[in-house]
This record gives sequence, C-alpha cells and structure tokens, in this order.
Amino acid sequence: MVLNPYDVSDQVTREEGPLHIGPSSIDLHVAGEKTILNSKQEYVNDPPNSVNRIQLNADVNVANEDTYPTEEMVKCDPIRVEPGEFCLARSQEKLDLEYNIEAEVSGRSSVGRLGLFVENAGLVDRGFNGTITLELFNPTERAIEIPAGTRIAQLVFSRQQGSRKTAYDGKYNGQVEPTASRLHEDGDL
Repeated sequence: MVLNPYDVSDQVTREEGPLHIGPSSIDLHVAGEKTILNSKQEYVNDPPNSVNRIQLNADVNVANEDTYPTEEMVKCDPIRVEPGEFCLARSQEKLDLEYNIEAEVSGRSSVGRLGLFVENAGLVDRGFNGTITLELFNPTERAIEIPAGTRIAQLVFSRQQGSRKTAYDGKYNGQVEPTASRLHEDGDL
C-alpha cells in the first residue's frame, strides 16, 4: 500500500533545509558533490619497443572488482553533467526507514524534460538508513548544470509485511557519500 508522505516524513531528515513534501511523495534535493567514474588505465607497448601509450580498459566484469571504474569524488556547485556522461550524486536527505517501510526513487519529470536521466535502480529496501545515491546520465548533446539544493528526484513510500530480522542490513546501509557499485561483494555471482 502506498503511504501518504506526511505519515512517513519523520523517517527523512535534511540538515540543509526543510523537506519538500508533495501530495504523493517527498522530493530529494541534490547535494553539491558528484562521483566521477573513470575507466581503468593501463600502459601498453604497441608495437613492441615503441613509446608506451595509455589504453583505457572500458570493459567491466561485475564479478571482478579490479575491472570496476575508479571513483573520484568532487565537491561542486553546480553539478555539471557533460554530454554522454554518467556520474553519481547523492541526496541531501538522509533516510532512516523502519523495518516495514520501503521507498521507490524516481527522477522528477521537470528534470527529465531537460534530458537528464535520474535513477535507474530506485528501490530503497525497508530498514535502509543513509543518503540516496543518485545515478545521473546525460544523453543529450549539451551539458546540464544542477545547482546544489535542486529538487531532482522523489520518494514514494509503501508498507511491506516483514520482520526486523529480514529488514535491510546490507553493504550500502549507512552510506553518506555517492557510493559506487559494490556488486562484487554479492556472494551469488
């Protein structure tokens, strides 16, 4: 059952200012930092005995952390997302969800109409606590700048049956920065 956002607003805090609670959701404001994901670099000789050149190793094997992009966190205001760039940002809001409350993150339509994709993995498990990592992708041919504090996404809450024992206690609990993938930590790859 989808919940009235006013009924769960005590599970969301924002130090930078008041929450923005709409009729069906609570908006997320973007913080003034982003995590740039860079391809791994390696030096190669091509042909042998020639000057070394840098080759970007762009392939990612989800089971091998060594192939994951390197992370570079940059404080910035505004956040600038270049054409074709994928980066991570985070919400100013911190969630501390009860064991039976989950949320779904979606980009705001006003942001999407500018061409910016926000959030492609939007389920927030019940019992989660921390800030929300926002996946940002700009498929357009122009840069998009987002000032810190801009309402960029929204949370819709629902109640789920379950016990405290089965609430989320995973690898992203307690995150406070834009957190890159930790898929390699899954034991079932």
